[in-house]
Amino acid sequence: MIKSMTNKEFDKKIQTLIENIKKDTTSFLNDTSERQRIRKDKAEKDLFFFAKTYFPHYIKAKFGEPHKIMHRETNIRGQITTIAGFRGLGKTTLLSIIKPLWLALTGKIHFNVKVAKNKELAMERTIAIRVELLYNKRILHDFGKQLPVSSQEEHDFTIKEGTRFLAIGYKTGIRGKIHISHRPDYIDIDDLEDHNSYNPKIAQDKLQFVTEEAYGALDKGKGFVVWLGNLTHQKSALNLFKKSTEDGKFTQRKMIIIKADDGKFNPTWKENYTKQDLKTIYNAMGKFGFERHMRMNPVVEGLKFKEEWFKYYNRSELQNIKFERIVAYCDPSLGEKTTSDYKAIMTIGYFNKKYYLLDCYIRKASIIEMLEYLYSLHNKYNALLFMESNFWQKVIWDFIPKLGEKYNYLLPVQGVENKEKKEIRIERIQPIFEWGWILFLDEYSDDLQLLIDQILGFPAYPNDDGPDALAGAFMALKQASDPFIYESVQKRSANQFSDLW
Repeated sequence: MIKSMTNKEFDKKIQTLIENIKKDTTSFLNDTSERQRIRKDKAEKDLFFFAKTYFPHYIKAKFGEPHKIMHRETNIRGQITTIAGFRGLGKTTLLSIIKPLWLALTGKIHFNVKVAKNKELAMERTIAIRVELLYNKRILHDFGKQLPVSSQEEHDFTIKEGTRFLAIGYKTGIRGKIHISHRPDYIDIDDLEDHNSYNPKIAQDKLQFVTEEAYGALDKGKGFVVWLGNLTHQKSALNLFKKSTEDGKFTQRKMIIIKADDGKFNPTWKENYTKQDLKTIYNAMGKFGFERHMRMNPVVEGLKFKEEWFKYYNRSELQNIKFERIVAYCDPSLGEKTTSDYKAIMTIGYFNKKYYLLDCYIRKASIIEMLEYLYSLHNKYNALLFMESNFWQKVIWDFIPKLGEKYNYLLPVQGVENKEKKEIRIERIQPIFEWGWILFLDEYSDDLQLLIDQILGFPAYPNDDGPDALAGAFMALKQASDPFIYESVQKRSANQFSDLW
C-alpha cells in the first residue's frame, strides 16, 4: 500500500538499511584473485547467485519457483511485463533493486528509470541502490567504487560502469529523457496505486501511462518495461491491464499473477512459507483482505450480500424435521469455461418457511465424479434432481447410460430452462438472505467456505458457480410443489424410471 512517510521516518529507514548493509555484507573469507574471478563470472550469468552473494541483508530465504517465473518473464525485451504478486513475495527487492543493479554492473543496461505515484516514492528505490553502491563491502570489493559519497542527486545519478538511474513520478513523463545517446532500457514501475485506487479515470490514465508513455520511451521497443503491483481492486489500472491481455490482441503485453497459495493454504513459495504461516496471515487479514493481498483476487466485500445475513443450524436439529420438499440443483459447467468453472450442486430442504442448505458441492471435478455425487444425494435424501435443460441433454446422451448400468437405475433428473442472465438469477435470492430465511450448516467444509466466499464477493468474485446453483435450487423448489418427506431410498431399476425419459 502506498504510504507517505515524514522526512524523519524516511531518514531513519535509510539509516537502518545502511547499518544492515554494513553489518551483513562482510568481506569474503580467504578470498583470492582466482576465487574473485570465478565468483564474478558466475554472478554475471546467474541473477540468483548474484542476489544471494551480494545481498545477504535482503535474501533471508531460498528463492522459489515464483522468483524464477518473475526473472524469466522480465528477460523479454520489447514486452510490457506486469507482475501482480502477493505481499511478501519480494518482487520489489528482486526486480526494482537487485535485478537492475545486476544488469547495470554487468553492462547489460544503460538507463534505468524508476516510476511511482510520485517522485518521493520512486526515490526509495534509487536511494536503496545508491546506498548499496556506497556501503555494500562485497559490491565494492568485486565491482569497485561506483559512486563518490557526496556527489550527485539521490534521485538521479550515473555509476562508473555508465548506467544512469532516475526516479520520477508518473505524471512527469519519460519520453524525451536520454542518457548520453541512450534512451531508457529498463523501466520499473511500482507503488503506482493501492487497493484504494478505484477512480476509473485515474486508473485509465495510469494504464495509458504504462502502455504509451513508458513503452514509448524505449528505443524501438528495445528494452524492458516491468510493472509491479497487487491486484486488489476491480477498477484499478492493474486490473484494466489484465483485462486487456485476455483476448490475445496485445501480443507485447504479459500479465503474470502469483498467488500465495493454491486456494487451500498450500504455499507457492514453499521455501519461505508454511501452510500454518498463511493461515495465520489469513486470520489477521480476514477473508477478503487475504483474497485481495495474498491471492490477487480483487473482491469487494458485501456489494450484494452481507456477512451478517448468514444464519446457521446445527445438524442435530434435522432429527425432528420432516421436510416438505428437498431438491438438488446441479450446474455442471459444460460451457466454454470448462477449465476454470466449478461444478456445483446445491441441496435444499424446505420446512416451516425456512430453507436448509443440506449439502454443498463446489469442486473442479469430472462429469462422472459429479454424477456419482448426484447418485449419492438421491440415495441419501431422495431429493428431486434438477439441471439446466441445455446441459442435461448432453449429460443424458454422453454419460448417463453407463452409470445407469452401474447403479441399476437412471437418475430422475428434470430439466430447468433458465431464461434470465446469471447475474439477475443470483440477485433474486438476495432478499432470502436478508430476511434470514436460508440456514447454513454450522460445520466447516471447503465447499461451504467457497460458496460463502463466492456469495459475499459477488459480483466481483472470479467464480459464481455456487451462487448460481443455489439460485437454481430455489427456482427448482418452485417447480417441486408436492409435499415431500425426508427419507432414504433404495436403488431402483432402470425400468422404474423409464417413463421419465
